[in-house]
Amino acid sequence: MRDIIEIINLLDTTKLKNSGVFQYIIEQGSKMERLYEALVDGRIKTDDDAKSFFSDGKGDGAYIANLKSDLKDRLVNTFFLLDFKDNNYSGRQKAYYDCQKRWAVIMVLLTRNAKISGIDLAERLLRHTIRFEFTELTLDILRVLRLQYSVIEGDIKKYEQICEQYDWYEKVWLMESKAERYYANLGG
Repeated sequence: MRDIIEIINLLDTTKLKNSGVFQYIIEQGSKMERLYEALVDGRIKTDDDAKSFFSDGKGDGAYIANLKSDLKDRLVNTFFLLDFKDNNYSGRQKAYYDCQKRWAVIMVLLTRNAKISGIDLAERLLRHTIRFEFTELTLDILRVLRLQYSVIEGDIKKYEQICEQYDWYEKVWLMESKAERYYANLGG
């Protein structure tokens, strides 16, 4: 239960409830809502607590495991609905969350063969990831664009530009990775 409680603590469910979105995430009056509310209130902290809470014959281990899994999946999917423009986040954190959400959308578009929209969004996202120095995400975007311009569009000029950028950011990533390893070694 600790993992679900951790996720619940990150979500601003008051904002979700006030916006009316929450009713689409968890059905009102459902056992999932009862589990969620009991977790929020602190009445359930362990699986054994959940088994006792659901003493109506549906408190067996398999049922609780499925209910927990479904609740966790729904809560995790809720993160895409969150607004990270809150003042509690730095500009870089807000940019990171925004870039990751946009990257997820781009990948869905591209895997669904919406190439025009996906590539346009990827090119725009690339400018943001470079600006905020999100090297790994920059490399992911460049890798996708490299394939797009070489195999799909056959645009040699764009392909070569992307290859140059990719090679540069790959070197940057290796240096960052090495620095991170050295830093980790200090703690160990």
